[in-house]
Amino acid sequence: MDKNQRLELLYKGQQEIYNIYNNDIKDAIIFIESEYHKFPVPFLNEIRAAQDHFSRCLSYPLDNSDWNIYVTGQLKKAKGHYDRCLLDCYKYIWYRYGSHLSRTHFIPKVFGKLQDIDNGDFYKEYKRLQKLAKECNKKARKTETTDKAEAKKLFRDAIGYLKQMDNLFESNYDKISWSVRKGILLKALYALGWIISIIYMFIRNIDPIKSIVTYMLHLF
Repeated sequence: MDKNQRLELLYKGQQEIYNIYNNDIKDAIIFIESEYHKFPVPFLNEIRAAQDHFSRCLSYPLDNSDWNIYVTGQLKKAKGHYDRCLLDCYKYIWYRYGSHLSRTHFIPKVFGKLQDIDNGDFYKEYKRLQKLAKECNKKARKTETTDKAEAKKLFRDAIGYLKQMDNLFESNYDKISWSVRKGILLKALYALGWIISIIYMFIRNIDPIKSIVTYMLHLF
């Protein structure tokens, strides 16, 4: 292999790896920076490590007999760092997006009767998407050490299911709001009934403490 062939091999190897950055990593990092105003250090460390392997390729003498083996090995390591960087991006997005949905969906889940929306179809679809998102994330984490390409696909699918869950809530916002208001009202009336019952016992009985204990025991 002459020098031109070696340079062509190096160029194509770098091009393949940089395509990972241009087509996937860059968009993921832009999303994280714009959405969460963060640039986690692990991402930067993986990119720095990949660039270190690129620099070793360029600094290794072209006329060395083992150039092909050495450079191929360095390019493989550089690609591994970019793959890990992308996987870290996906895991970060999954965690932050999932946490956001947990917070925003907490009140509707506690106070609303989501099972009653659209005769139960809304809740069934929500639980289906939630299950798929968790399954894809779990499979991706198991697969990332053996098949990074499959792990990346699974993480993208998992994040996609979270997005669908978010869209499902947004498209049913009015129905969910009404369900929450109704749920809060019913719980408030239930609590008010308890308060009125306790006040009534205080007024009606000579020994209110005994009445409360007796009342509580009757519940069980």
